[in-house]
Amino acid sequence: MKRKAPLIAASAIAAFALSGGSASAAAGGQDHVTGSAIINAGIHFEISAHSGPLGEDPHGNGRTQVDLPEAQGDTQGRVTCLNVMGNQAVVELRIERSTQNPAFVGQYSYLFFQDNGPPAGGQAVDLVGSTQPMPMPAPMSCHMPVGELFPFDKGNIVIKDAP
Repeated sequence: MKRKAPLIAASAIAAFALSGGSASAAAGGQDHVTGSAIINAGIHFEISAHSGPLGEDPHGNGRTQVDLPEAQGDTQGRVTCLNVMGNQAVVELRIERSTQNPAFVGQYSYLFFQDNGPPAGGQAVDLVGSTQPMPMPAPMSCHMPVGELFPFDKGNIVIKDAP
């Protein structure tokens, strides 16, 4: 039973966590979430999300590659909202391509990140949560608190909250 919750979250993340970005620093005055990680021993994702300090002009993309017995595929999307609050961030993605499930294309997903610093002693310390893809953006979802967050197996996400 304990493995089921992370697997459900991992499948949800796989459905829409996305990218092509790297963990490079954003220009001064911008919020950003960048990096890559592996979770649930079979889901690799990358994220590069950027916006102005108030969330204006959100841009970037994400990518998830899933290689689990229950699911395989590649999903990519474009950032349509970014909300950074200290070491936590919400990213809204519009799915543009999915070999995991073509029905996800055109839908929206939300990723929730918590940046707890660089890996400590070789162990990742950051957390991620997500929603299932939905046909339209949910009102205020980019500002909603998240439920359960799950640890990375390895990797690092960097969140910058611009002043």
